[in-house]
Amino acid sequence: MFVGNHAYGLVEVAVWRGEPERGWELARAALDLVAEHEYLFYTARLYVAAIRAAAEIAQRARTLGDDAAAEAAVRDARAAHERFSHLLEPDRWSNLDELLKREHDQGECLLACASVRH
Repeated sequence: MFVGNHAYGLVEVAVWRGEPERGWELARAALDLVAEHEYLFYTARLYVAAIRAAAEIAQRARTLGDDAAAEAAVRDARAAHERFSHLLEPDRWSNLDELLKREHDQGECLLACASVRH
C-alpha cells in the first residue's frame, strides 16, 4: 500500500537524472505490485510520475527520430492514465456508505473500549 509514495520519489529522481526508462520501469513495477489492492490516495503521485517518465521517453524518441519508440511510450502513458481514471469512476465507490458505516462503527467501538479502560 505505501509503496506508491516511496516509488514516486524513485521515479522522480530517475527522470531528473535523465533516466526516464528506469523511471518508467520502476513505476510500472510498483503499480503492478499494488494492482489488486490499490488505494489511489497512495498511488496518485506515482501515476503522475509514470506518465511524466513516459512523456520524457516519447520526447527523446521523437527527437532521435524513433517514431516507434515514441508511439510505444505514448501508449504506455495512455494506459497509465486510463488505469488512473478507472480508479476514480463512481461505480468503483458504490459501497461507500457501507464502508463509512463500518468505519464509524469501529470508531464507536474504540471509543467505548477507551472509556472502559479509564
